[in-house]
Amino acid sequence: MTIMHNEHTNDVRRRMRKPAHVSDEALEKVGIRSTQDELVELREVRRAVARLPEIQRELLLLHSVDGLKCDEIAKRMGIPLGTVQSRIWRARITLRGLIGNPNARLGLAHEQERRQAKMWIN
Repeated sequence: MTIMHNEHTNDVRRRMRKPAHVSDEALEKVGIRSTQDELVELREVRRAVARLPEIQRELLLLHSVDGLKCDEIAKRMGIPLGTVQSRIWRARITLRGLIGNPNARLGLAHEQERRQAKMWIN
């Protein structure tokens, strides 16, 4: 029973790593219209990603957006696997710091600022 459970769990994880290919028509039928907050958050993330060093940004996008595994990226770029993993890790740490820091001057609308704005509006 344990083996079957682990195989099922691994299969689900494997499927989640692969990027989903959905047609635009299907997205329109199922999709939910974005809120203004989501658009602002996406802009924040894009600005933070743009501030990353080029090699970290490239590796992070290959891994997160294109869905490539670290070993595939290492082969494609011709660099050691450990280097790929550490650069992706550093990129994530840097992004967390930029997005979480209201003084990063990214034009971010942080949660605290949003709450204050909502208080003034209401």
